[in-house]
Amino acid sequence: MTLIPPECHTAVRTKTAKSVEFVVRCETPWRNFQMRLGEGVDYYDIQRCEECKIECNSIVYHAYNSYGHGFSNEALTRLNKKNRSWSIPHMKSNFLTVNVFFRDMSYIEYGQIQGTSLTETLSDIGGNMGMFLGMSVITVIEIVMFCFKIGWITISKKRRDYMYQKQAREKEHEEQLEKTVEEFKFLHDHKYGSDTKNDGAGVQTLTSSASFENDAKLKDDQTEVEVDHQTRPGPTIAPAKPLSATEEEKEKPQSD
Repeated sequence: MTLIPPECHTAVRTKTAKSVEFVVRCETPWRNFQMRLGEGVDYYDIQRCEECKIECNSIVYHAYNSYGHGFSNEALTRLNKKNRSWSIPHMKSNFLTVNVFFRDMSYIEYGQIQGTSLTETLSDIGGNMGMFLGMSVITVIEIVMFCFKIGWITISKKRRDYMYQKQAREKEHEEQLEKTVEEFKFLHDHKYGSDTKNDGAGVQTLTSSASFENDAKLKDDQTEVEVDHQTRPGPTIAPAKPLSATEEEKEKPQSD
């Protein structure tokens, strides 16, 4: 008996139960092909492929067979009424019933779908760059600008000359700035060093002059005190006045 792949369940035309005339639109897991059967030879002429592609869609149907008791009494009666030559014992011995149906209402379907879309891919790349590299849109723009400038310098001679002159001017400016800072530092140190020496001499002069002034002031104070004692008049005692006659008469009884 000729075996037919499960995928070739359509577009099959048979002459007899043991031969197949042709099969079209036969889709197998290997590739699409047409199956030919030679006359009197029971085999398939399947095309060989080195790199077999995976099918885009695949539906798997499982086939089962089971055996039952046979026809029911009602079915035998109906068949006997259609043809009186079919007796019930004859039908039980020579008739066979084949029932084709879906055993399960569910089926398994294999299909290829896109794992990640373009949006998800860009989102993953941006998330990883932002988390691990700290990059953003501004960083990407800066990188593009840097590459553009490098390419511009490589191609344009005028741009290279301008960059060389700019670098020379910046270097000269830095040297002048360093020289100016050193001069200011030297002047600052020289100025504050001389001021410190002058301040020390001035402190000594002020101290000596202050002590001299204090000594002179003390001497002047002592001289003024002595002069004051010499020139200030002492207490004077006035002479007693002579008493008059009336005053003598008044004082007599008091003395008595």
